[in-house]
Amino acid sequence: AGSLLRRAFSPTAPRPRAPTRASRIHTPRASSSGESPQLGGPVYVDERDGSTPASKMADDLCSSRSKVIDVDVKHATPWLEFRSLTYLDPTGATRRWDMVGRATRSESAKSKGIDAVCVFATLRKKGEEDTTLLVRQFRPPMNGETIELPAGLVDADEDPIVAALRELKEETGYVGTVAGGDEATGGWGGDGGKDEMEAAGRGGGPAR
Repeated sequence: AGSLLRRAFSPTAPRPRAPTRASRIHTPRASSSGESPQLGGPVYVDERDGSTPASKMADDLCSSRSKVIDVDVKHATPWLEFRSLTYLDPTGATRRWDMVGRATRSESAKSKGIDAVCVFATLRKKGEEDTTLLVRQFRPPMNGETIELPAGLVDADEDPIVAALRELKEETGYVGTVAGGDEATGGWGGDGGKDEMEAAGRGGGPAR
């Protein structure tokens, strides 16, 4: 056993070479004789010249081949859903996975599919070091308090930046504006969503 372990971890042990050509996935079809194709997942035709069996197996089992094929909601509340997922693993086998997800995500044009926001605000005062704005809240699942960034859920048909400004004010008392955005709607600016928020409130200094 010791010699096998030494060989497995030896720097001189042979290592599989990277594949030189990708594999193509072929879906089984009925033959000209009318026989049904064998089931059990896709057939992989290896086109990698010179690759070792180990490298072939590693590539064939790549997780990128997996995909979810069904979602079944087992239980739901106004805020959360307990979902049972059915997915295919890299070998084509069907598997199950249970998860909990939010039930509050809206697909409206304003919310852009975003269901929650988090604000990282840096407080800057002249002559003092910058500090980060945090909040302390009681969290029932933990039966205790947590130290966290101001955050919250995006309401239905609400712009995420409007939600961020709302949560900032509700949780810290600071009132923010969007630098470079649409002040009337709180919309995204022209830099791909990288707007900066400027806030002023209790504490006397600006926050970014």
